[in-house]
Amino acid sequence: MAALRHHYVLRGYTVWHADGELQFAERRSCYADYNPSFSGPVRINGGYGSGDLLAANAPAFLDKNAFVSPAAFTYGNTPRTNVLGLHNPNIFTESLSLRREFQVREGVRLAFQADAFNPFNWVVFAGPVVFTGAAVNVTSANFGKITATSSTPRVVQFNARIQF
Repeated sequence: MAALRHHYVLRGYTVWHADGELQFAERRSCYADYNPSFSGPVRINGGYGSGDLLAANAPAFLDKNAFVSPAAFTYGNTPRTNVLGLHNPNIFTESLSLRREFQVREGVRLAFQADAFNPFNWVVFAGPVVFTGAAVNVTSANFGKITATSSTPRVVQFNARIQF
């Protein structure tokens, strides 16, 4: 996971501090056994998140006929190099912070800060369901469907601090 940080100071009558952070993680692979007798596209129904994911008959994004359940306690033989397009969506998070300090009197300062986590409220979908419990289960009704998100909701917090 990579993290980028930037820090800015805006000068005026008082001091403003602005800070931001962006974290990005690569996609993870699917852990199933590839069915050698299958031909055709493994990824179906467009990009992750296409269609009505909340419907009773939500679309699957992986063709379950392309896989067989691997032996117990194994990872499966699908390539980890993303050659078949078998990966989960990228994971990224961001946060912003803005702080202003006020001089109340000599030796006493008031610092006000606002922090926002996932400020743009972007949704990051979880990967298609492959596991049922701890094992890969190709026969599951939810195999290949996206049933959750992996992002956190927008959170904004404010704080004030007196320094003396």
